[in-house]
Amino acid sequence: MCLQAIDDNISFTEYKKWIDKYIRNNDTREINFQNDVIKRLIEKLFPKYDVVNVGTKGSDTAKHNYYHYSGKYIDNLGREKPTTPDILVANNWNWYNIEHENEIKYIATIEVKSPYGKEAIYKSDCCNCPAQINRHLSAEKIDKVIYTDSFEWRFYTQNKLDNPEKFSFVNRIRIGRGYTYEWKTEAYAQEEFDKLIKKLKDFLVIMKE
Repeated sequence: MCLQAIDDNISFTEYKKWIDKYIRNNDTREINFQNDVIKRLIEKLFPKYDVVNVGTKGSDTAKHNYYHYSGKYIDNLGREKPTTPDILVANNWNWYNIEHENEIKYIATIEVKSPYGKEAIYKSDCCNCPAQINRHLSAEKIDKVIYTDSFEWRFYTQNKLDNPEKFSFVNRIRIGRGYTYEWKTEAYAQEEFDKLIKKLKDFLVIMKE
C-alpha cells in the first residue's frame, strides 16, 4: 500500500504567480522561495506529509539527532558539525527523533537557492555545489535530494549524482560574464511543469508498511 500524492490540479500559471510576487516586490531572498514556492508546492501535493524547515539549527538536545537527515562537515577548529538542508520531507515527523525513530519516515531533503542569487541553479550546466549534494546524501536516513531555485529543479540519488533529472522553465541568456533569463513559452512551460509534478509524485511517494 502506498501513501500517494493527492490529485491536485496545479497549473504552471499559478506556480509562476508565486514566483512573480517576489520578483515584482524586489524581495528575492532565498527564504521567500523556500517557504512560499517550494514548501507550498510540496504541501499542496502531499498534505499528509510533514514539510519542515530545518535549515536553522535548534538547541542541542539529547533527544534530537541531526545526522538522521543531515550530512557532516568539519569546521575551522576540526570539529564535526551537521550540515542541515533547507527542507525535510518526512512522515510522522517529531523533533524528538531519537525516541520516535521507528515512527518517522524520512523521504527526502531539499536544498533551495534564490533564482536571483549567485548560486542560482539555472545559471549552471552542472550542480554548483557537488560537495553539498554529496553531504546531504550522506545523511543516515536520506537517499533522495532535490536541488531547486524554483526556475529549475534537479533530482539526485546515489545513482544519479552526475546526471540528475532536470526540469526547467527558463532559457538562460549570457550577458557579459553573467547570465539572465527569459521564461519559456507558456505551452512548453506547462508541459514541463506537468512532468515536474509527475516526477515529484513518483520521487516522494513512500510505501506504507
